[in-house]
Amino acid sequence: MKKPIRYYTQAAVLVALCIVVRRFMAPQHMGGLNLGGLPIVLAGFTLGPAGGALVGGVSDIVGVLLVPASSHGYSFLFTITAALTGAIPPGVLMLFKKHEQEQWWAIGCAVAVGMLITKVWLVPCFMNLVYGTSVSAEVIRAIMTQAWHIPLYVFLTVPILKAYRTTTRLKEATA
Repeated sequence: MKKPIRYYTQAAVLVALCIVVRRFMAPQHMGGLNLGGLPIVLAGFTLGPAGGALVGGVSDIVGVLLVPASSHGYSFLFTITAALTGAIPPGVLMLFKKHEQEQWWAIGCAVAVGMLITKVWLVPCFMNLVYGTSVSAEVIRAIMTQAWHIPLYVFLTVPILKAYRTTTRLKEATA
């Protein structure tokens, strides 16, 4: 099935937003506020799991090309993690009944599952494989960071999704 131009336009805008937030606005120190995953999660919720994975993967690759990490280099493992950041939350949300999918707790559960899998489990394992860091130290750091990132992502995602769904319904009704 051919995707409409709106789909690709949304994906491109979210890729650009993700690159700007992740590469140019995020603090480089551990535990800092980093909303770089938010556009990826939003892409998953608005474009579906495949769209979220596309935005996550493309934004990681293009971001590395634009702003290469000076001392770390590139690993495709982190591109996989970025793609899963966009694919897992909407996949989890699909497990809920249709009328529950717009509830804050369902979105919160989907975001939490996605972030726990990608940021608390996969990233520390990949950091150990690529850089030899301690998995337990990375997991503890990730838990502390995600303890406030997850509620913040939910707090920002719920009103954005409501506005998105309202405008989408209005456009479909007038088309």
